[in-house]
Amino acid sequence: MRLSVGKKIMLGIAIIFVLMLIMALFSINRMNIMKERIDSITAVSLPGVELINELNFEVEHVMRLTVMHLDETLKTGKDRQESSISLVYRKIDQTLAEYEKKAVIEEDRKNLDEFKGKWIEFKDVNKQTLEASQAKNGAKAAQLLAQAEELNVTIQAIFDKMKIYNDSEAVHATDEAIGAFSSAKTGLTLLLIFSLLTAAAVIVSVHLLVSKTLHKVTSHIVQVAKGELDVQPLKVKSKDELGQLAKAANDMVVHLRETLLQTSTTSAQVAALSEELAVSANQTAASSRQVATAVQEVAGGAADQLISTEEAAKAME
Repeated sequence: MRLSVGKKIMLGIAIIFVLMLIMALFSINRMNIMKERIDSITAVSLPGVELINELNFEVEHVMRLTVMHLDETLKTGKDRQESSISLVYRKIDQTLAEYEKKAVIEEDRKNLDEFKGKWIEFKDVNKQTLEASQAKNGAKAAQLLAQAEELNVTIQAIFDKMKIYNDSEAVHATDEAIGAFSSAKTGLTLLLIFSLLTAAAVIVSVHLLVSKTLHKVTSHIVQVAKGELDVQPLKVKSKDELGQLAKAANDMVVHLRETLLQTSTTSAQVAALSEELAVSANQTAASSRQVATAVQEVAGGAADQLISTEEAAKAME
């Protein structure tokens, strides 16, 4: 397939463009990975920690309200505490449902299920505690409150595990984002270096292709202009415009040689013919001199004959 100089230049530009496109796609891919990791931190890990803190606070609030319930002496006060505890229960259920939507990893689901189990136990014990408090059975209420405290400690431990998990996920996502950034930086640097080297190679190749061939053709024509028709033919393998130019220069030298050879042969023939014409002219001149001499001799004979005739005529008289 023959490629012209213009097509070779366009091919070089296309290679550089493809490398730039690869760089852009690689950058977009790395940016998407970093975005996913950041979204994981902002949409899952951080909200998860916030929800756990809310659950922790609300469970502690239930414990405080329960203690206040035991310390309350008036029934209206106890009823008010129970009403507040019911509101906190609803809030905990809402917070728990919101957290459950974000818990998609098996370990997180396991911690959540463990909390839900302990939370059901806690509410059951706390209900009994409130009932004992309403019945003013202080000993039983204190015993049940101790059980509730133990369950609360267990729940706090579960919350700690959930926090550690979310923190570790946030750290993991951060590390992945940093890793993606580092790999993107390294990859882009390598791609940039490779692109620059490739672009330089393409530019140098095209420059050498054009300038080297033009230099050969120019030197060849300069030698011919000086009359050196014995120059060696140009050897250019390319089939593009530069190759055609080199071939035309070689053909020009061949035609000039043929023309000079024909001119030399014609000049020799003209010289030989001129010599023949000169010899013929000399011969013609000699013949002309001989004819003139003969004419003079004839004229002289005629004159003598006339004189003799006149003398004979006079004698006859």
